[in-house]
Amino acid sequence: MSEPIPALAGLTNLQVFSVSNNKPTGALPALGGLSSLAFFYADNNLLSGAIAPLYGLPELRSLVLAGNQLSGPIPALAMLANLQYLDVAGN
Repeated sequence: MSEPIPALAGLTNLQVFSVSNNKPTGALPALGGLSSLAFFYADNNLLSGAIAPLYGLPELRSLVLAGNQLSGPIPALAMLANLQYLDVAGN
């Protein structure tokens, strides 16, 4: 893939997004407002920069961003009531 992940804004019916091991580059797109998103997998890629605030994700259960080049603090997780698995190792 080796290009940025496109913007996902407006995809309110998206439930699963997976680009693991595809080597997209650039910043992680904003995930806020993807109200149906339950599983987001973008591990083992070349993503860099900060993780944008995680708001408007009431269904999010799994967020896997391990093995990238992300930096900065992990955003607040208090509003992610259904989050069961978070992996940001190796950044």
